[in-house]
Amino acid sequence: MSPIRVLVVDMAELNRDIVQRIVEGQPDMTVVRGGGSGPGEAEHDVRGVDVVLVSASELGSVQRYLGLMWTHSRLGVVVVDLADRRGLVRSFRGEKLRPGQVGAAGLSWPECLLKSIRSAAMPGGG
Repeated sequence: MSPIRVLVVDMAELNRDIVQRIVEGQPDMTVVRGGGSGPGEAEHDVRGVDVVLVSASELGSVQRYLGLMWTHSRLGVVVVDLADRRGLVRSFRGEKLRPGQVGAAGLSWPECLLKSIRSAAMPGGG
């Protein structure tokens, strides 16, 4: 099975570095580089991407990336709120557009993040 390809977008540099380190530490995931021109750029090339990971700090960017799911039905989106002290994570999958909040008791924030990415990458949406 090929690794889950994750594109990290619209996230502050420190947060992006932390999230990328968590993802890159997994044997079943890899971080891919997008074709966008910089922060706030929603025109990333999402071909070859399974999951887009975006920060909830900018509502407009979240809406743009959720919109990409309509034209790229295989694309999952994971929204993280790093400003929330609980670090809420929600995953979306195009054909359902129903959020799945991952935050099971006993799981650390990195474990919740990874579980959300895997859920968003699944054809059934986890």
